[in-house]
Amino acid sequence: LTNTKVMKQFYNLLSILMVASITLLISCDEEKAAEPLVGKWKFSSVAITDNYTFAGTAITIPAGVNITAGVSEALYSVAQCSSSNLGAIELKASNQLSIICTDGSNDVTAGTWAKNSATELALNLTAPSAISLNITNVVIAGSTLSGSIAGLPISKATYGPLLTAAGVPDLTPFPDIILLNVTVSLTKI
Repeated sequence: LTNTKVMKQFYNLLSILMVASITLLISCDEEKAAEPLVGKWKFSSVAITDNYTFAGTAITIPAGVNITAGVSEALYSVAQCSSSNLGAIELKASNQLSIICTDGSNDVTAGTWAKNSATELALNLTAPSAISLNITNVVIAGSTLSGSIAGLPISKATYGPLLTAAGVPDLTPFPDIILLNVTVSLTKI
């Protein structure tokens, strides 16, 4: 009779442990799903934060200039959507970063992402080129993520029209890539 009582207590304990394990697994899955960074994001603003003067010239791109369209087009072009308006970044729960078409027509693995701290997000891009970007001073308010990037590579295709509009007739002597400090805002879609 004592053996039966011990076995019954053992089964009760085993049942409690199984229920606790299942509960823990479910709550871990819910925590992963609750990560506010996971989802699809579109640039709503990319603005230069510091004046950029080209070496050996008096030509400056002033702080405050909005370069959202150029940055968006360069990044979203990886997915080859039918329209650049359909491009977006997707941060997946697996920490994979994809460039996608919001109409579902394409999903290109473009690197990884990591939350370095409550206020820093690392984007390790493999496409369109291999580069690591840190978004610092990250604030998430509702469906908007904002922060700063130091040294965002910007191609002549993006900054060239700014110089042309300022009256610079020949872009040949200017570098193919410049590094700009920017503020960014992304909207979750």
